[in-house]
Amino acid sequence: MAQKPLKDAIHNKEIISFTYLGVDRVVEPYLLGLNADGQITLCAWQMSDEGGSGWKDYLIDKIRNAAPTDLYFRKTRTDCRPKDFSMKHILAWVGTPKRNLQDLFF
Repeated sequence: MAQKPLKDAIHNKEIISFTYLGVDRVVEPYLLGLNADGQITLCAWQMSDEGGSGWKDYLIDKIRNAAPTDLYFRKTRTDCRPKDFSMKHILAWVGTPKRNLQDLFF
């Protein structure tokens, strides 16, 4: 999976669908970064699948058939904080909610 479509979806707050390890997913993409092992990882709010909704990490080399849904999320989830995701480096992030940046990164 290429990074650019994921970065675009993150910046545009566009809901995307894809297959991950054989399971169809629909997610709100929030963050793209390098995890502790140096793998490019998408952090997203999973909206539906067998495992239920919630925060999930997806290795982008295992994402298949990613596609925009033409649906968008307007509000950023208030519990989205980059420091809560174990990333060594952030490549793209949905944006800064209206609160103190120090609370987000430190």
